[in-house]
Amino acid sequence: MSNWIEMRHDIVLEYLVVSPEGEVTWQGDNPARAIEAYRELPHNSRVLVQGWERAGETELPTGRPIDVTSLIGAVRGGWVW
Repeated sequence: MSNWIEMRHDIVLEYLVVSPEGEVTWQGDNPARAIEAYRELPHNSRVLVQGWERAGETELPTGRPIDVTSLIGAVRGGWVW
């Protein structure tokens, strides 16, 4: 098993902030703004990350969105809104 990870520059990350009701209230490519938008929402809101691969003029999803809310909480000292 190799410890080398290929960094791909044709992958774009999109952040989605989702209310407890499942409504996407903010989306974009700025992680700091995603956290700000998350903090403005009620308890049990979520932050998701979605990868998009650039293929010429189009972008295709690389998979399903990943919920990173608990990661944000761990970085912020256990705080999860």
